[in-house]
Amino acid sequence: MHCPLLKSLYGLRQAGREWNRLLDSWLVGHGFGRSQSDYCLYIWSQGESSLFLVIWVDDILYFGDQSLAESFKTSSSVDFSIDDKGPMLWFLGMEVLQSRDLIEVTQRSYVLEVLRRFDMSECNPAGLPADPGSKYSKSDCPAENSPEYEFFVPVPSWQLAVPVSRVSPGY
Repeated sequence: MHCPLLKSLYGLRQAGREWNRLLDSWLVGHGFGRSQSDYCLYIWSQGESSLFLVIWVDDILYFGDQSLAESFKTSSSVDFSIDDKGPMLWFLGMEVLQSRDLIEVTQRSYVLEVLRRFDMSECNPAGLPADPGSKYSKSDCPAENSPEYEFFVPVPSWQLAVPVSRVSPGY
Protein backbone atom coordinates (compact mmCIF):
# COMPACT_ATOMS: atom_id res chain seq x y z
CA MET A 1 0.00 0.00 0.00
CA HIS A 2 1.32 3.46 -0.84
CA CYS A 3 0.05 6.69 0.74
CA PRO A 4 1.47 9.56 -1.32
CA LEU A 5 2.25 12.78 0.49
CA LEU A 6 0.79 16.06 -0.67
CA LYS A 7 3.11 17.71 -3.21
CA SER A 8 3.65 20.75 -0.99
CA LEU A 9 5.19 18.56 1.73
CA TYR A 10 7.91 17.00 -0.44
CA GLY A 11 11.24 18.74 0.00
CA LEU A 12 10.37 20.53 3.23
CA ARG A 13 12.63 19.84 6.20
CA GLN A 14 9.69 19.01 8.47
CA ALA A 15 7.76 16.93 5.92
CA GLY A 16 8.85 13.57 7.32
CA ARG A 17 8.13 14.61 10.90
CA GLU A 18 4.69 16.01 10.02
CA TRP A 19 3.74 12.96 7.98
CA ASN A 20 4.85 10.65 10.79
CA ARG A 21 2.93 12.71 13.35
CA LEU A 22 -0.23 12.64 11.23
CA LEU A 23 0.00 8.92 10.45
CA ASP A 24 0.87 8.01 14.05
CA SER A 25 -2.10 9.92 15.47
CA TRP A 26 -4.42 8.37 12.87
CA LEU A 27 -3.21 4.82 13.57
CA VAL A 28 -3.34 5.21 17.36
CA GLY A 29 -6.80 6.79 17.04
CA HIS A 30 -7.96 3.72 15.11
CA GLY A 31 -6.74 1.21 17.70
CA PHE A 32 -3.18 0.46 16.56
CA GLY A 33 -0.39 0.22 19.10
CA ARG A 34 3.12 1.39 18.25
CA SER A 35 5.90 -1.06 19.01
CA GLN A 36 8.36 0.18 21.63
CA SER A 37 11.24 -1.75 20.08
CA ASP A 38 10.67 -0.57 16.48
CA TYR A 39 8.77 2.67 15.90
CA CYS A 40 8.05 1.67 12.28
CA LEU A 41 5.87 -1.23 13.47
CA TYR A 42 2.21 -0.87 14.46
CA ILE A 43 -0.01 -3.69 15.74
CA TRP A 44 -3.80 -3.90 15.78
CA SER A 45 -5.34 -6.81 17.69
CA GLN A 46 -8.96 -7.89 18.00
CA GLY A 47 -9.38 -11.06 20.02
CA GLU A 48 -7.16 -13.75 18.53
CA SER A 49 -6.59 -11.81 15.27
CA SER A 50 -3.81 -9.29 14.62
CA LEU A 51 -2.72 -6.99 11.82
CA PHE A 52 0.87 -5.75 11.59
CA LEU A 53 1.88 -2.58 9.73
CA VAL A 54 5.44 -1.68 8.79
CA ILE A 55 5.86 1.96 7.79
CA TRP A 56 8.65 3.10 5.48
CA VAL A 57 8.24 6.81 4.67
CA ASP A 58 4.96 6.76 2.70
CA ASP A 59 4.88 3.01 2.05
CA ILE A 60 2.87 0.74 4.35
CA LEU A 61 3.40 -3.01 4.39
CA TYR A 62 0.71 -4.94 6.19
CA PHE A 63 0.24 -8.58 7.03
CA GLY A 64 -1.96 -10.59 9.32
CA ASP A 65 -5.64 -11.36 9.53
CA GLN A 66 -7.33 -10.80 6.15
CA SER A 67 -10.57 -9.34 7.55
CA LEU A 68 -8.59 -6.83 9.66
CA ALA A 69 -6.54 -5.95 6.57
CA GLU A 70 -9.69 -5.24 4.56
CA SER A 71 -11.12 -3.17 7.41
CA PHE A 72 -7.87 -1.19 7.62
CA LYS A 73 -7.81 -0.53 3.87
CA THR A 74 -11.42 0.64 3.91
CA SER A 75 -11.05 2.98 6.91
CA SER A 76 -7.69 4.41 5.80
CA SER A 77 -8.95 5.14 2.29
CA VAL A 78 -11.51 7.54 3.80
CA ASP A 79 -8.76 9.84 5.14
CA PHE A 80 -5.84 9.14 2.78
CA SER A 81 -5.26 8.70 -0.93
CA ILE A 82 -4.28 5.03 -1.13
CA ASP A 83 -2.73 3.04 -3.92
CA ASP A 84 -2.83 -0.70 -3.10
CA LYS A 85 -0.10 -2.31 -5.18
CA GLY A 86 -1.10 -5.88 -4.30
CA PRO A 87 1.27 -8.51 -2.94
CA MET A 88 4.75 -7.21 -2.17
CA LEU A 89 7.36 -8.15 -4.78
CA TRP A 90 10.21 -5.78 -3.84
CA PHE A 91 11.09 -3.89 -0.66
CA LEU A 92 14.18 -1.68 -0.17
CA GLY A 93 15.93 -3.36 -3.09
CA MET A 94 15.23 -6.87 -1.82
CA GLU A 95 13.08 -9.31 -3.76
CA VAL A 96 10.21 -10.84 -1.81
CA LEU A 97 8.95 -14.26 -2.92
CA GLN A 98 5.70 -15.42 -1.37
CA SER A 99 3.95 -18.75 -1.34
CA ARG A 100 1.20 -20.13 0.87
CA ASP A 101 3.63 -21.42 3.50
CA LEU A 102 6.73 -19.25 3.05
CA ILE A 103 7.88 -15.67 2.62
CA GLU A 104 11.43 -15.46 1.31
CA VAL A 105 13.46 -12.25 1.19
CA THR A 106 16.43 -12.43 -1.16
CA GLN A 107 19.11 -10.13 -2.49
CA ARG A 108 19.84 -12.40 -5.44
CA SER A 109 19.36 -9.62 -8.01
CA TYR A 110 21.68 -7.28 -6.05
CA VAL A 111 24.41 -9.93 -5.83
CA LEU A 112 24.08 -10.75 -9.54
CA GLU A 113 24.34 -7.02 -10.35
CA VAL A 114 27.54 -6.71 -8.27
CA LEU A 115 28.98 -9.76 -10.04
CA ARG A 116 28.08 -8.28 -13.44
CA ARG A 117 29.47 -4.83 -12.56
CA PHE A 118 32.87 -6.28 -11.62
CA ASP A 119 32.90 -8.77 -14.50
CA MET A 120 32.70 -11.75 -12.14
CA SER A 121 29.49 -13.36 -13.46
CA GLU A 122 31.29 -16.46 -14.70
CA CYS A 123 33.42 -17.00 -11.58
CA ASN A 124 33.24 -20.31 -9.77
CA PRO A 125 31.95 -20.31 -6.19
CA ALA A 126 34.21 -21.26 -3.31
CA GLY A 127 33.40 -22.19 0.27
CA LEU A 128 36.15 -19.89 1.57
CA PRO A 129 37.69 -16.88 -0.16
CA ALA A 130 41.26 -18.07 0.60
CA ASP A 131 43.17 -21.14 1.72
CA PRO A 132 42.67 -21.35 5.51
CA GLY A 133 46.36 -22.22 6.06
CA SER A 134 47.74 -19.20 4.16
CA LYS A 135 49.66 -16.48 6.00
CA TYR A 136 49.57 -12.94 4.61
CA SER A 137 51.30 -9.68 5.49
CA LYS A 138 50.69 -6.06 4.56
CA SER A 139 53.38 -6.30 1.88
CA ASP A 140 51.25 -8.95 0.11
CA CYS A 141 48.42 -6.43 -0.43
CA PRO A 142 48.37 -4.60 -3.78
CA ALA A 143 48.89 -0.84 -3.99
CA GLU A 144 45.77 1.26 -4.62
CA ASN A 145 46.89 2.27 -8.10
CA SER A 146 47.76 -1.28 -9.23
CA PRO A 147 45.50 -3.41 -11.46
CA GLU A 148 45.34 -6.09 -8.74
CA TYR A 149 43.62 -3.57 -6.43
CA GLU A 150 40.49 -3.74 -8.63
CA PHE A 151 39.80 -7.17 -7.11
CA PHE A 152 39.29 -5.64 -3.67
CA VAL A 153 36.74 -3.00 -4.75
CA PRO A 154 33.70 -5.37 -4.71
CA VAL A 155 34.24 -6.25 -1.03
CA PRO A 156 32.25 -3.24 0.34
CA SER A 157 29.43 -4.11 -2.08
CA TRP A 158 29.21 -7.60 -0.54
CA GLN A 159 29.28 -6.14 2.95
CA LEU A 160 26.19 -4.07 2.12
CA ALA A 161 24.19 -7.19 1.23
CA VAL A 162 24.76 -9.01 4.51
CA PRO A 163 23.39 -6.73 7.30
CA VAL A 164 20.39 -5.49 5.34
CA SER A 165 18.67 -8.85 4.98
CA ARG A 166 20.08 -10.70 8.00
CA VAL A 167 17.39 -11.75 10.43
CA SER A 168 18.16 -10.50 13.91
CA PRO A 169 17.38 -13.07 16.62
CA GLY A 170 17.03 -10.16 19.09
CA TYR A 171 13.57 -9.30 17.75
